[in-house]
Parts: sequence; C-alpha cells; structure tokens
Amino acid sequence: MVTLVLSWIIGGLALRAVARTHEMLKPENLTNRPLAFRSPLILRLEAIGFWVILISALLLGWHSSRWVGLILRPFEIYVASLVLDWLISRLPRKMQWSIFLNPFGHLYLLPYCFLVFAFAAFLVS
Repeated sequence: MVTLVLSWIIGGLALRAVARTHEMLKPENLTNRPLAFRSPLILRLEAIGFWVILISALLLGWHSSRWVGLILRPFEIYVASLVLDWLISRLPRKMQWSIFLNPFGHLYLLPYCFLVFAFAAFLVS
C-alpha cells in the first residue's frame, strides 16, 4: 500500500513537472519563457523525463500485478498528476511556486527519484 501511495505522489508530481514544462515550451509562450528554458537541452531533458516516468510506471505495474498493472499503473500515475495539479492550483499563488511545489524544479529531480524508487521496489520483493 505504501508503494502505491508513494508511486502516485512521486510519479504524479514528476509527470506534472513534465507536463508543465511542455506547456512552457510551446511557441505561444516564447516571450514568457524563463532563461533556464531557452536552452535546446531542455527539450531533451523533457523527453528523457517523460520516458523515465513511463518506464518506471511500467516497471512498478509489472511488479504489482503483471499485465493488468502494466496497463493500469501508467494510467494511475496520469490521474494522480491531474489530481495533484488540481489540488496545487487551489493553493495561494505564492505557495504554488514555492520551492517544494515548483514544477520546473521537479523536472530536474523527480523523474529520476521515481526511477530509483521503482527499481528499489522491484528489487526488494
């Protein structure tokens, strides 16, 4: 049960970070883009983050319930990212962009934490 809840939280925040970064990289947001997102490497980082989250979700799904989990766990992570995004959007604006909830900060850390978590959960049992 702990693995499930942690995968929803970590995976959901990681997928939210990738989705928010993807929104920021759209051409209509070119003038509002932060300096850190003007590098061509951010596109690769976004793609790598997405694939890392997907592979981690597939690994956790296979570990928990084989073929059914392989299909359901990525969907659960997607729903968790939507729910977390909705919950965070209800917070005051200043708190939304704090260091702990900032999606652009999460992009550099959470997908890889999710991968480590998935491998650890897979290897432990």
